[in-house]
Amino acid sequence: MLDSYEHVIEAAVFIAEQMTATAPQLRVLGTSREPLHVAGEHVYLLKTLESPPDAARLAVNEALRHPAVELFMERAIAARGDFALSDDSAPVAAQICERLDGIALAIELAASRVDAFGVHQLLNLLDNRFSTLAQGRRTAPERQKTLLATLDWSHQLLPDTERVVPRRLGIFPGVFSLGSAAAVAQDENLAYASDRCGREPGGKVDAVGERRSDAVRYRLLDTTRDYARRKLADPGELDMV
Repeated sequence: MLDSYEHVIEAAVFIAEQMTATAPQLRVLGTSREPLHVAGEHVYLLKTLESPPDAARLAVNEALRHPAVELFMERAIAARGDFALSDDSAPVAAQICERLDGIALAIELAASRVDAFGVHQLLNLLDNRFSTLAQGRRTAPERQKTLLATLDWSHQLLPDTERVVPRRLGIFPGVFSLGSAAAVAQDENLAYASDRCGREPGGKVDAVGERRSDAVRYRLLDTTRDYARRKLADPGELDMV
């Protein structure tokens, strides 16, 4: 099993090909957002955990049919043994899961804060999710102790071009087209960064392409968008974009 290998992908490709060539019955499982692009590879997309689409009038038993709420409930009980969802709090828990895009780590971090804030206040605090979800397990890897640390870890592994594109796409509040993405992402600095990364001029399209849907529309998860906007403000690009 090769876990989160995107920062050493060339070595991962070499290892996977050498092992499977030497032992044809061997199977290699890779967990990453970056495919190996080798012969015989099969890519499976793992979606985020499902949250109730309409949480306004949701009873407890209905909420718990959704994996995101089930995980929230399990982790909240672990943090506070007497925690229980009611028909009043179940819709709020479902909204928390939806606001966190069904991201398992974010849901776990949120559930661990139920003891301090309760579900209603916790939902309100998600307007500043990176400050609220800043207390993970002490024994967790550094990159999984907070939501911000997780995104920072991924962001720092990106080449220059792929850092520029997602932060500029953070200005879109919802879905957008590839043409719109290119319009806000492209400038002389980006072209220069593309050249430095050894990409062709079309490389900026590759940096966006992982957000593709069947309808050829794109969107960032709310959590990713919030992070992108934080990064967009850092270089002073916000007004220009």
